[in-house]
Amino acid sequence: MIKFFRKIRQNLLTENKFSKYMLYAIGEIVLVVIGILIALSISNQNQQKINDKKIASILKEIQNDLVKDIEYSKSIFDYQIYTDSIAKLILNDKFTYEDYKTGNFRTIGYNYRDFKIITNGYDNLKRNIDNVPEKYSYIINDLKNLYELDKTELDVYNERIRTTVYKNIDELYNYSWHLEQEKGIVSEEQINYRLNDDHYKNMVIKYMNDRINIFSKCKSYKSDAINLYNKISELLESKDSIPRNVSYNSIKGSLDLNNIVGTYELKEAVNNSWDKIIEIKEVNGQLFLSSEDPDDIEILWYDKSVFVDKRKRSPILVIFNRSKKGELYISWGANMSATYQKVE
Repeated sequence: MIKFFRKIRQNLLTENKFSKYMLYAIGEIVLVVIGILIALSISNQNQQKINDKKIASILKEIQNDLVKDIEYSKSIFDYQIYTDSIAKLILNDKFTYEDYKTGNFRTIGYNYRDFKIITNGYDNLKRNIDNVPEKYSYIINDLKNLYELDKTELDVYNERIRTTVYKNIDELYNYSWHLEQEKGIVSEEQINYRLNDDHYKNMVIKYMNDRINIFSKCKSYKSDAINLYNKISELLESKDSIPRNVSYNSIKGSLDLNNIVGTYELKEAVNNSWDKIIEIKEVNGQLFLSSEDPDDIEILWYDKSVFVDKRKRSPILVIFNRSKKGELYISWGANMSATYQKVE
């Protein structure tokens, strides 16, 4: 092919057809440029396919991280439910002298569970941010909000709960009865401290406030993580089955909605801020708590008979059949709770 074009050029020069030669030369240059452009286009397309495949793989890695975070959030939820119930007993003098004397009591405030999220996939994405195809760019802000804004706030709450717990542990060494406690002896001084010292109850309140911050942010993170997981699946047109735990709506087999939907009357409360009557409504398989407030509160299924307030900043726990059939328990804050009895 090269010899063919070279022969044409030589014939044109030999025949002194300079103008035709120039046209030919320009045409040849154009062909070369077109060839280069085609080659670049093919190269760019190949590179785009490589980038697309790599970013898609990273997004799948992020999804795997999100699933692990969502799974770990269960330990935060479970611990919140546990510590909430113990705090209510301590703050409302439900543990008696005999309970402390026989060891039939629980303490809180001396350990913690923080919520550390996995960022391997997102860190990998940041290293390849210049290669993200345009079709994936719209999800970048969601990723930044989750892994930068949410994580920053979580880190603050994690550090705070750790500091609170370490301070509580250090304070134990100031009490004369602590040495006996280490030997498994429950002294009169320790019982008096647990029963009557305001410092102990204030410590429990402070600890629970820090726990509530972790719980509320964990709940917010879980909701955002579920939404982001589903967005990535849609973006990748993934046909993989979504893990069962990437949802707040798996209430089938957990509760009979017909039994819990209805009107409830206040039975007992820790404080006076509760409505006398509330209602649990069901709309398309989703539950709503209705009270005197103008807006109903959507409550999301968590586990078994436990629901949480959908609002991101709210620490509300709603537990059905807490002690007897037809009862509903609501906890909000370190020492705010109420039990309702179903009336219809």
